[in-house]
Amino acid sequence: MQIGSVNIDSKLVLAPMAGVTDLAFRTICRELGAGYTITEMVSAKALCYQDKKTLPLMELGPDEHPAGVQVFGSDLACMEEAAAIIREVARPDIIDINMGCPVPKVANNGDGSGLLKDLDKACRVAEAVIRGAKGTPVTVKMRLGWDKGNIVCLELSKLLESVGVSALTVHGRTKVQMYSGTANWDYIREVKNAVSIPVIAAGGIADGRGVAAAFLLGACGVQMGTRFLSAEECSIHPVYKERILKANDLCTMVTGKRLGHPVRSLRTNFARNYSKAEYGGMDDEALEALGSGALRKAVVEGDLEHGCFLSGQIAAMVHEVQPAADIVRDVIEGAEPVLKGATKWVR
Repeated sequence: MQIGSVNIDSKLVLAPMAGVTDLAFRTICRELGAGYTITEMVSAKALCYQDKKTLPLMELGPDEHPAGVQVFGSDLACMEEAAAIIREVARPDIIDINMGCPVPKVANNGDGSGLLKDLDKACRVAEAVIRGAKGTPVTVKMRLGWDKGNIVCLELSKLLESVGVSALTVHGRTKVQMYSGTANWDYIREVKNAVSIPVIAAGGIADGRGVAAAFLLGACGVQMGTRFLSAEECSIHPVYKERILKANDLCTMVTGKRLGHPVRSLRTNFARNYSKAEYGGMDDEALEALGSGALRKAVVEGDLEHGCFLSGQIAAMVHEVQPAADIVRDVIEGAEPVLKGATKWVR
């Protein structure tokens, strides 16, 4: 796969995941076959204001190439400056723009998937980053659109190609879907047929059959993320990890719909009280803080009585904690028979 001047010799891409894809984890996945790794998303404003906590997020390993840094924001001057900082400090092979993050505090500010509501602004953001990148290839990760009534990925992909974006990653869900429901990969095929730049498929891809399906639809690469939460090397709490793998519809409930951030939670007293607060008048900021605190309790402390966790389609496809090597092996071995022995897609 060729992205601008950068050659990537494996079509398996590690998706950027906040709080997960740090340098150590990316290094492990690269050793096991990921041909291209991307940092956690970094805030353009944080870079412009010289936030000391942000710089380490985009640190690349000495042998981590090709690699990308993902940036989010919507202020044009700030995005251009941030791209220049990324280019000079991190020296990545690629700079990726986040136009897909559906979290309310990002999207409601016009960043991430918020840009899907203003395609002209999205293009001007891309142009600003391209100016700041000064020759470093710029890519975009997007969703299908804001909701099912506003699917814009086809129009936006053509516009982004016209302003100089070097590749696209398309997550097959809308902003409103968040991480729930089934990803619609048919739109990925339509985007691939509409542009000449590489298109990487993302969203709900967790096994070999999913990878094979993405390639059969015409994707140039596949971006995988959530499946790796079950990896032994992932630093989330083992109690949380084990519980995700055992979750089913009968023992969980969906909360967070009012904020547009549905979270599948264990049916605990916390979840019931959260649901009551959600529709009982608690303001959005307090409600989001409560939910974020509960997720931290589950992920970091393993406290499932007072915590909540993200589950859903990916969790239902895996049943055990595995080394990252076994996950990659499962994916490769599962895809090859479907692709009838076409092994050129993986290193």
